[in-house]
Amino acid sequence: MPYSGATLYPGVTTYPGSTLVAAFQGSFNGLLFGPGTDVQFTKIDGLRALPALRSGDVVVPRRDGSYPGVNLLGSRIFVVDLMVTVTSQPFETVLSGVANALQNISDPAKQLQLQFLAPGWAGPRQITCRPTKAALPIDLDYSFHKAVIPVEFTAADPLLYDTVLQTASAGLPSPTAGITFPLTFPASFGASTGGSMQVNNAGNYATAPVFTITGPCTNPSLTNSSTGQFMKLNLTLAASDSVVIDMGTRSIMLNGTATRFNAVATGSNWFTLPPGSSTIRVASADSAQVAARFSIGFRSAWGFA
Repeated sequence: MPYSGATLYPGVTTYPGSTLVAAFQGSFNGLLFGPGTDVQFTKIDGLRALPALRSGDVVVPRRDGSYPGVNLLGSRIFVVDLMVTVTSQPFETVLSGVANALQNISDPAKQLQLQFLAPGWAGPRQITCRPTKAALPIDLDYSFHKAVIPVEFTAADPLLYDTVLQTASAGLPSPTAGITFPLTFPASFGASTGGSMQVNNAGNYATAPVFTITGPCTNPSLTNSSTGQFMKLNLTLAASDSVVIDMGTRSIMLNGTATRFNAVATGSNWFTLPPGSSTIRVASADSAQVAARFSIGFRSAWGFA
């Protein structure tokens, strides 16, 4: 659900998961820019835009047009123009702080979140990215302690996310009992079914959740009732075990160290949460009550905000 911040004083609000307090403020790698800081910004181009598309259309041989294919979002490239002028610190000190925050990030696993609060948004949003181009011109303005620094960022994941991580959890209910006559073999003596989690993606684009299942349980499964898609694992978890299913990276890790990708049952899907409300049902193959716990973590997502 959309959230509202806690008002500190008129016009200034705090938001969960963010240090930003005012519209037009942003932050990246410890650098805070916008109103109330030593680093202003003059323009952000490409953040509130539809990223470049990867078209799946296929040309029709010897005819006009194409066969329509699946369009997917490509990387998002956007430019933030920062301006340093009248400052509360020495001019070069501020410039050094900007430069330090914008160093190259070579390790793709260590990209950082750029957060920004645009007017009209219910709260700040963030995007995982790294700087790919920046320049500090030394010109006449520079001699008067003024500099405009265009900074290009590239985000491999083009989506904008809420700064708030939403969570929910559920346990398995009492298992069904008994058998139905006439018997059909192989006979089933009941299984745990029915637990559920209610979640809401407040954005306008599907978002990939991360599930954690803590044992004990046998062959746990998760079903998105909104789409009918499910993920089932042919796996037995002890009380000391936990498995993390990341729908975005399509990975399954047992106890944080061992991959269990081969435990995915036939017919399973790497599903996402569409915009709006979804019901996630949980189940297992246990015929007796077990204390397993299922939890979800996700952020609302936007494609073109």
